[in-house]
Amino acid sequence: MQAVRNCGASLQKSLSILTKKAAAPASISGNTTPCIGATEIYSCPLVPNASGYNWTVPANAQILNGQGFNQITVLYPATDLLFKNGTIGVTALSPCGASTLKTLPITKCVAGKNKEINIQTTKTALTVYPNPANGKFTISLNDNSPSASWNIEIVDEYGTVVFQKKITNRTGNIKIPVTENLPAGLYFINSTSEKEKITCRLVYAGRF
Repeated sequence: MQAVRNCGASLQKSLSILTKKAAAPASISGNTTPCIGATEIYSCPLVPNASGYNWTVPANAQILNGQGFNQITVLYPATDLLFKNGTIGVTALSPCGASTLKTLPITKCVAGKNKEINIQTTKTALTVYPNPANGKFTISLNDNSPSASWNIEIVDEYGTVVFQKKITNRTGNIKIPVTENLPAGLYFINSTSEKEKITCRLVYAGRF
């Protein structure tokens, strides 16, 4: 910068400007071996001077919420065919650009090391109708096991149980009408017995 008058200009004064991107997030926390159809939460420590965060997930997985923040909720595909191993990645954003990418390897959980059994591979059929729903809906569980007992839960995308029912010593086609006034959103219906756990998804549009 210079000051200028009729008699000439002053000596030039300068100020050095150093631009610097935000540092990469130090780590990513979350389950590295999610199961088919699972909903998982991933987070990274806050980065100084970061204005936001950009997340990436494995192919066919979905970020349900949290993009732009340091914590996200991820929904994994509901079939073995669609589930792809990959990485969860995050960069810290600033006016000077994005940081280097921090990653967390993701691999599908191994059958036999968990109690989760996909609906496509179990003899028990779990459905919900209508789906999407806007008001009353019915959970249908078709089980031919002798004296089967099931715990039925409806869980929202944040992991909160919003409905629960215990079924004991019943077999065949079990129908459970649900009339709860739930907020619009994505829900997961979990049916758990002593031998297996199966899950299906419900899109609830709210009560009209």
